[in-house]
Amino acid sequence: MKNFFIFLLMICLGRLQQTSAQSVTSTANGVVNTATTTTKIMKVLTPKLSLSTKQTTNITKLVSAYLLERNGIISLKSSNPDSYNSKFGVINNSFLGKMKTAMTIRQFTKFLGLKPGPTETAAILYILFF
Repeated sequence: MKNFFIFLLMICLGRLQQTSAQSVTSTANGVVNTATTTTKIMKVLTPKLSLSTKQTTNITKLVSAYLLERNGIISLKSSNPDSYNSKFGVINNSFLGKMKTAMTIRQFTKFLGLKPGPTETAAILYILFF
């Protein structure tokens, strides 16, 4: 019985953590707080990719600009999915191209390896890929 309660507690805590991570980064319509989300993303990318100070500054600007562009089309996701997918593809490919030039080959490969799965919506890096 004790193990059951511990198991139940772990499930509840996991759900609470996922919910709070999502609600902090995006609203119900998918628009994100650019400054907060950029800061959270950079807290993950900087140590994982061993970014230099110069790279951190440059990539922070790239992430922020990407999130602003993404916010500009997010309403299309529900109202016009085809248009959203088309525009998102252009924005995302442009962003990834800029990220590739801002990093070394090794860093960029590692960055791509950080891509969460399509159902891992609570992962802060999810927003950079989906």
